Amino acid sequence: MQANKKQKLKAAANSAIRNTGKRLSFNSNASFEISLDGYDDKVLLGLSKASKRVAELGGKDGKEHLSLINLETGKEEYFEAGSEQFVGGSDLFKFLSENPNKKYAFIHNHNEDGYFSERDLTTLLTTDNITMFAAIRIDGVCYVTEKTETLKNVSFWDKLFPDEINSLNKKYRDGIITAGERTRMREEIIVDGLLKNILKD
Repeated sequence: MQANKKQKLKAAANSAIRNTGKRLSFNSNASFEISLDGYDDKVLLGLSKASKRVAELGGKDGKEHLSLINLETGKEEYFEAGSEQFVGGSDLFKFLSENPNKKYAFIHNHNEDGYFSERDLTTLLTTDNITMFAAIRIDGVCYVTEKTETLKNVSFWDKLFPDEINSLNKKYRDGIITAGERTRMREEIIVDGLLKNILKD
């Protein structure tokens, strides 16, 4: 995609109100297009079709849906319907273990105004053959990130951001924020930190 278009999409995504728990409505006017440098047209078409499909399904039933797109062919090779808050169970990881030499994009919908979750990025960063991850809000905001390497033996992301987490914990201990606020803010520190420092922009 052209640099200016990429910057506009990134700006729109970053300025979107997120993580308030607001339920969204399916935006039938949104393109749900995923356009990235380094991929041919058939792969981009496959990513975009999957993006719109999971958003449409989520808009209808309120559940999360997952499509794995082969990053060489652009074809969907795995599909799963999940619950209202989760998708990607044991069947997914069985499929991935049976296809160790393929690279996939994990495309799934969010029905609330959430950004990437900690679970999303853990799946991406610790699973060898998932190299791209997309959280598709059903209102048309699309978040996409890629990794440069798989991280092993990472069980506690808090260790990567000790200053931010310690400061947050102090605010909680001092009664400045509630336990619920601490949980939400902790996840934002981890997600934003991983996106900034580890994942491809």
